[in-house]
Amino acid sequence: MGTGVLTLFVKEVTKLGFKRLRPCNVEELAVSLRVLLCKDSFSFFSGHASFSFAIITFTVLALQKEIKWIYILYLWPVIFALSRMITGVHYPSDIIVGAGIGIVLGMITHGIYKKEWIKLPRFIEKRINY
Repeated sequence: MGTGVLTLFVKEVTKLGFKRLRPCNVEELAVSLRVLLCKDSFSFFSGHASFSFAIITFTVLALQKEIKWIYILYLWPVIFALSRMITGVHYPSDIIVGAGIGIVLGMITHGIYKKEWIKLPRFIEKRINY
């Protein structure tokens, strides 16, 4: 949950700072795009890409020792992010930056999770055994 909340926070702050229009809102580009739904919100960086990459990165890091083929889960955010670009909702740079931020935030939150949850059971065990 912390991964998702942190990612959404970083995305919202960044979008307010950059205020870049989506490709579907630029008349010169919109005519050559296959637009399904065009929002009025800002484009940079892709919240969908960052959120999906953050969640998958956290999951992969948490389960990589238990599940041999866990890295195949990265297909989901890659396909999802590409669909956002194909439909004219994001520029390629929105996707690349969103994916990068998502991976970094997934790694950071996994590191915090791992550090805290490794210590917590020991702390509880010490208190119960006294």
